[in-house]
Amino acid sequence: VALTWPYTLQGSEWLYYDDNTPVTAIGLNGGTMYWAIMFPADQLSDYIGTSVTKVKVYDFGNETGDATVLVSYGSLVNPGESIATKSFSFDGNAGWKEVELPQAVEITGKDNVWITIFQHGMEYPAAVSANDNDPNARWISANGMQWQDLGSFGSQYQLTFMLRAFVTNEAETEA
Repeated sequence: VALTWPYTLQGSEWLYYDDNTPVTAIGLNGGTMYWAIMFPADQLSDYIGTSVTKVKVYDFGNETGDATVLVSYGSLVNPGESIATKSFSFDGNAGWKEVELPQAVEITGKDNVWITIFQHGMEYPAAVSANDNDPNARWISANGMQWQDLGSFGSQYQLTFMLRAFVTNEAETEA
């Protein structure tokens, strides 16, 4: 057995905060809604040189509607300009929806990575699981510019968005 230190991912892996068990779905009663998870740069050192190539979002199965995945670098409290975007549809069938990105987004180890969903028109589009006690698992915005920890609205909202990012070292990124 050959061990390499520091550890570097060889292959592919899903990054996520949720526990794979949806408890409910939340929304802004049909208004514009953005929800996100953020992976801080200092927690991505094992993934430097890999890239995000797809995203999973859980469809709670309660409604249908169109949405958009946005992947970006950003600060600790706001996503930046989107690097990759892709439209998809919630089809009303409960389960994970995998969305392939049009281009890979590199994990640099210097940038926080935001996985965001934008949706307008569905009452409760965002599936959540139990609280994992990490506020980076539950960012929410009504306009995409001002973000808050969902848990700041009360203990009943200390939940975890069911979003995942697929990272791999087998992707090509644009230089």
